[in-house]
Amino acid sequence: GKMNFNHGWFVQAEAPPGAMLCTLKSVLTAGATAADLGLYFLHWFTDLAGAEATPLGGAEKFVLKFPHAVLTSFLWSIPFLGKLETMSETAVVEKYFIARWKVLAPATPVPEDNAAIACMRIAIMSQSDESVVDIFRALPAKDRQCLAREMALTGCADQRFSTAATQWAAGGPAFLVYYGPALLQKNVDSPRGFRAALRALAEVMRAARAIWPQSTDKDGTVVTIVVAELKTESIDVVIGMPKNRQGGRWVLVRHNDREGAVEFHADGEQKSADAAPLRQQVLDFGHCLSDPSPDDDFEEDLDQAEEEMADVDMGPSALDMPSRGTSGDFSVTGHSETKVGKR
Repeated sequence: GKMNFNHGWFVQAEAPPGAMLCTLKSVLTAGATAADLGLYFLHWFTDLAGAEATPLGGAEKFVLKFPHAVLTSFLWSIPFLGKLETMSETAVVEKYFIARWKVLAPATPVPEDNAAIACMRIAIMSQSDESVVDIFRALPAKDRQCLAREMALTGCADQRFSTAATQWAAGGPAFLVYYGPALLQKNVDSPRGFRAALRALAEVMRAARAIWPQSTDKDGTVVTIVVAELKTESIDVVIGMPKNRQGGRWVLVRHNDREGAVEFHADGEQKSADAAPLRQQVLDFGHCLSDPSPDDDFEEDLDQAEEEMADVDMGPSALDMPSRGTSGDFSVTGHSETKVGKR
């Protein structure tokens, strides 16, 4: 709707806080209350129950077509959104991440290093447990660092997660990788496939950063990257598509200032990809299925990023920040679908 609120993005950690909650926060700041927010979700629940215009269609949708685990996850998340009245967008999201981690991996301490947000988001996005985090931590350094850095950006001006390196949290835009959870869930049953999916996600984010460079004047903005085509098949099939289709390549295409998409371009469509690097980036998925070799400790990989932005001060972390009264400048595609899982 007008609030650009997609509940599925929140439930499965698909988007940065700015894409999900800035407009909702501005509504609360303008005079709405937590009780009004509760009424909004009650309306959503009853609207879903009557979504099909037959006498018992809505009930059938709940009982037969809407997985109980999915419905439970939506309802479980609502109390966290109620805290938006007194907490910042990023603080609400981080509190939700920590709570979900304790459910998904109750025997494992909550991550607290610079990659903590990436670890929690990957576990939530894949609807799995700490085993997928072990796969993440075994990735090559450049992929780990890319995912940790990009997933830590909030898309909210002057806000950062409490565990995020200050140097990483500087500026924007942040990326909303639309259908990222579906990509991970498609491959979660295979450790090799899941590792390849994570590496493909990192490749997409690197290409996106080449098209939308990070800068402090873009702090509080979000770019949506659609990866729907990558989740249609298992990752080994996706990576083999150029050969299977007798030529072509995967390309990240910039549609406008706030949107882009991963597309497969056949040989006849390739001419413009090399000529306009700020509008298109060719994606190299060929390495994603290779076995990564051991490399340096993850913390050592932070040094270069920290040196590059050592003078940037992003202010207090999310969990220490009071609630903000204004929303950041951001744009999303306005999707209102509420389903979660393999889309």
